Amino acid sequence: MVKSGLWLSRRQVRWLIVLLALLPLIPSGLLIQMMIQNAIRDRAFVAAEMGNTYRSQLARIADRYSTGQEKVNARNLTEHLDRVFGSEVELIVKSPEEAAAMKVNPLAIYPVVHRIDGGAFRDWMIFIKEVPGLPDQRDEQRKLTVGHVIGILAGVLLVAGGVWFTVHRRLRVDELRSDLLTTISHEIKTPVAASRVLIETLEDGMVDRETSLDYLRLIGKENERMTELADQFLTYSRLEQGQVSIARKSFSLSRLLREQVSLLEPRFAAEGGSLTMDCENDLRVETDPQAVKLVLENLIENALKYGGEPPGCHVQVNDAGGRIEIAVTDSGQGVERSERKAIFRKFYQGDAELSRGKSGVGLGLAICRQFARLLRGSISVEEAAEGGGAKFVFSIPCAGKRGV
Repeated sequence: MVKSGLWLSRRQVRWLIVLLALLPLIPSGLLIQMMIQNAIRDRAFVAAEMGNTYRSQLARIADRYSTGQEKVNARNLTEHLDRVFGSEVELIVKSPEEAAAMKVNPLAIYPVVHRIDGGAFRDWMIFIKEVPGLPDQRDEQRKLTVGHVIGILAGVLLVAGGVWFTVHRRLRVDELRSDLLTTISHEIKTPVAASRVLIETLEDGMVDRETSLDYLRLIGKENERMTELADQFLTYSRLEQGQVSIARKSFSLSRLLREQVSLLEPRFAAEGGSLTMDCENDLRVETDPQAVKLVLENLIENALKYGGEPPGCHVQVNDAGGRIEIAVTDSGQGVERSERKAIFRKFYQGDAELSRGKSGVGLGLAICRQFARLLRGSISVEEAAEGGGAKFVFSIPCAGKRGV
């Protein structure tokens, strides 16, 4: 684990700062809990007061009505109570026999219960199923409490999110810088060391002419490797700074694909692999051919590196209705679902086991993504339908025509 200059690692520093930013959640949580408890207590108090008010009114009205009646008429009693309390209060009237037959204590299920003491309806029971809504002050208090809770939580989360983003971004930049320097040092040191050994051997003059030519070819390959590394850095830097312009013109996509396949197929064959293509002969598009060529070259070379042993790659072109999809499928181990977005980030190397012994600094797919965006297209990776492996799909608008 890379250290940050302290006795803590960068990851530990990141989490420590985030935890410090989240500390206000403790008093905020206590405050929120207190506000909610106060609101519940106040609501319960108001509800009890409202229940008592309805209970006293019901007792006074029902007893007075019962006293003034000479005979029992449940319907008249119900209508009288409905006129007094209105439709918002749902009343239930039961005779003494019906009340005695109830299996549940009415006090446990009804907030307001009254037994008539005298008159024609003596011992009759009247229930109010639910106390009508409390005054507006209760709703206002609830809204105020909820507003306070949301405001406090939003403030704390905003601060924590800002701290997390700042710290994470800063430490991420440091990690990328450290990884970049390590990768560049490794990528440059290897060809430089190999070239130095070959040059020293040639200077000794102890090899024949044929071996000398082989050594010179090897030195040339190592030089090409360093040149390719420098070109990748320059290309990505120009892409990030917006210094790359797109020149759109109509060209044969089929011919461009055949040229790329013919150039790279010998490299697959040298490792015992294969590179095949399936494309319509008359497919033409209108876009930047150099950008498309660079994306295809990177995708096919990626298949050469990670397409298994021996490497296998198949290029398939499909007309997807207004868009052209170029699928580059290899026969390697594929890409984990959790890494399918990360592999398009700059300097991302992926699985260390798969990357071991492979050259590169993790810019090839990042360059492909940048060019795809410039071409108003897209690039993604998915699992191959058959035989495993990874399937990279490069999609561009079909602004041209077919069969020219």
